[in-house]
Amino acid sequence: SYDIYFDPTELSIPADTDVTLSLPNAGAAPHNFSIDALQISVDQAPGVTDYTVTVNAPAGEYEYYCNVPGHK
Repeated sequence: SYDIYFDPTELSIPADTDVTLSLPNAGAAPHNFSIDALQISVDQAPGVTDYTVTVNAPAGEYEYYCNVPGHK
């Protein structure tokens, strides 16, 4: 996470498999990593680099975004 964007902007993972994502916040502001369809929401304080989340999803496309107001 960076200020107002993610890198990468897209990613592919295998379906129905646990995948652990590393979610460092390299920005100066608080951020969040959310995937509404999977009920995932991880708040990220600025400069903290040890956030992770495990994602397991059926095949499909899912939007991830920052739910901090004005960041989506």
